[in-house]
Amino acid sequence: MRLVVSWLGLSGLAVACGDTEDSGLAGDSSTASNSQGDTTTSSSQTAGTSTSSSGHGGAASSSASVSGSASVSSVGGATTTAGVDGGGATAGAGGSDEEAPSWDVPLGAKREDSRNFGKAVAMSGDTIAVSSYRSERSQPEIYIFRRSDSVWHVEAILGVLGDAKATNQQADTLLLGDELALDGDTLAVSADEVDGADTEVVLIYRRTRSTWELEAEVEPAEPGYPDNRDATLGFGYSLALSGDTLVVGAELDRDQASYAGAVYVYQKSGSAWQPEQKLLATLPDGTPDGGEGDSFGAAVALSGDRLVVGASGKDDATFQLGAAYVFLRQGTSWSPEHRFMPPEANVIMDDMGGPQCGESVAIAQGTIVVGCPRDWEELPAGSTQQPSHYTGSAYVLERGTDSWAPTARLQPLRGTHADDDLSAALFGLQVAISRDTNLVVVGSPGDQTHEANDGSAHVFQRDGSTWALQQKLVTTPPLEGSVESHFGTRLVISGADILIGNPSVETQGRAFMYQFVDPAWELRLKLHPVDP
Repeated sequence: MRLVVSWLGLSGLAVACGDTEDSGLAGDSSTASNSQGDTTTSSSQTAGTSTSSSGHGGAASSSASVSGSASVSSVGGATTTAGVDGGGATAGAGGSDEEAPSWDVPLGAKREDSRNFGKAVAMSGDTIAVSSYRSERSQPEIYIFRRSDSVWHVEAILGVLGDAKATNQQADTLLLGDELALDGDTLAVSADEVDGADTEVVLIYRRTRSTWELEAEVEPAEPGYPDNRDATLGFGYSLALSGDTLVVGAELDRDQASYAGAVYVYQKSGSAWQPEQKLLATLPDGTPDGGEGDSFGAAVALSGDRLVVGASGKDDATFQLGAAYVFLRQGTSWSPEHRFMPPEANVIMDDMGGPQCGESVAIAQGTIVVGCPRDWEELPAGSTQQPSHYTGSAYVLERGTDSWAPTARLQPLRGTHADDDLSAALFGLQVAISRDTNLVVVGSPGDQTHEANDGSAHVFQRDGSTWALQQKLVTTPPLEGSVESHFGTRLVISGADILIGNPSVETQGRAFMYQFVDPAWELRLKLHPVDP
């Protein structure tokens, strides 16, 4: 197989960032991110992490009234509710009274045969990467968009051409771009079934000016790979990229036990990416902690010399509580620093399993966010409603003088009607945090705001030592893809931008970019697959 880049001229393929198509309001929240360059975020099957600053001081205010509340509880303490009646906003993507730009025409003609656009997204500064599939022979493609003077252009399309395109033998099986990680001019892309074989690699692309070229193919740092193994490793299931450090999750690795998982760390030297260390689930005292089906490496997030690894299958011998492990790099060696598992007092156990914490993770400075998408709902004291299962949650951990501790448990916005149900909302399947740690974004792709599984994303904001829901972002009918679109499956925050993937199963899929325009986040850009 030959991987090549299809280059695009920039003339006629620009779209200016304009006013939002809709800014209906509701909620009160803070952020998280998934990409490289301007924030840190990661999640299961999520594009690595990103490092970015997002300074949106003060909680957003709005005159819009929202019926419902979001739960933010202090771990081990009383639950406090962030009221949203007139105190928050729900932003959708529909029409508004203001004249809005036509998003689709300036960017280029839609590629009608594309599917699952937005299945992975990454953003760093003025560059966005979005992966997609073409329905014809399922050919994977990665779109690179670039902003110049507030105008977005299609800079390149990375894909499979040549013999693979003609014969479909390899294009049918190649899995390219299920995970993306972007930092500045470097893009990491997961790839499986390379050259028609059961080979897992991470492709590293490097940009010089406006040209993207394949710089390296990173393989698992195993002697004799791939001939010496009889099963896939899940290498590339999660990615994190920061500067010259690349982290690759392999949740199916079997060094400690069947599907216990592992993480590979690589360091760039010149134009080569050299293996630095292979990490396994380990307690701070050095005790091995991996077990069968733990999925260590389901999510990874990187900030400076600290790495967070999610193990969503970690159990306590009965239920899948999930876990997140923190590692600290000193010199060229990584050592275990902390393991987080949800307090059992906050977990409702039944035959449906546990919360699966660690399905997504994010880190920035001294703050970590751990997504638990199958957690049960925690209702305020005295509530007559029944708790929903698989509602999901996200724990916020803060580092003290010499240790990490959970300080808050975030849960999604719920209406006030007795029959409201957040079951299977999967809140926490994706999380992200801004570099300044003041915003956390939590994806909830199973949310049923308007239609089944149309999804949502909650933005939380730090207020001193507490968190409040700032805004709930949703798609709004008749926006295409509002049914089964799973909005919030992928998300990233980079600087003043939030990018959300919307890989609808009923349409081609989209990616939406929001910007904070006081007092709320507004939809500013809608991306779609285009013809080269």
